[in-house]
Amino acid sequence: MTRPSPIPGPDRRQIDALNRLYLIRADDPDRPGFRGRLIGTLRRFILRLIGPLVTRQQDFNTALVDHLNRADRVASEAHDASARMLAWTDQTFGELHAHLEDRWGDMEQRLAGVERLADEVRRRHEALVTGELRSQAVVERLAGAHEELKASVGVLNVATQSLRREIERASAASPPAAAPAHAAAPAP
Repeated sequence: MTRPSPIPGPDRRQIDALNRLYLIRADDPDRPGFRGRLIGTLRRFILRLIGPLVTRQQDFNTALVDHLNRADRVASEAHDASARMLAWTDQTFGELHAHLEDRWGDMEQRLAGVERLADEVRRRHEALVTGELRSQAVVERLAGAHEELKASVGVLNVATQSLRREIERASAASPPAAAPAHAAAPAP
């Protein structure tokens, strides 16, 4: 995109001429001699006849030149204001561009930090998954050993109960012998 130009300045080529020529001169002095007086009298007579038209034309010329002069000032101010606006815009965009470049550098650094963090998280995840698989194998081995231990405890319980029943049967089958009163206490 190209940079816009300021509003063009006003065209002043005819302003000075209009400011000089807008008045209709009827007050030229009479020239000397008979011919000059005759022309002066004739001019005054004609001006009386067309005076209202000349006055109206003079009013029109005055209003038009006044309007053109004011429009020239407004056009000059608009041109100057647009040039100032473009200069301000250039400066503001320059400052904004510099600020955004600084922010872009910050964002690139932060992005690099985020990428490093993501890599670290990926590595830790992989380590956890690998460790979890190892842990699962350990858990499975422990579960197998636990089952074996439960089976062994079950067998021991059965054996213990069988042994207890045998002892109870043996105790019930033979009456206890009477021990002499003065006899020594049996050895443990």
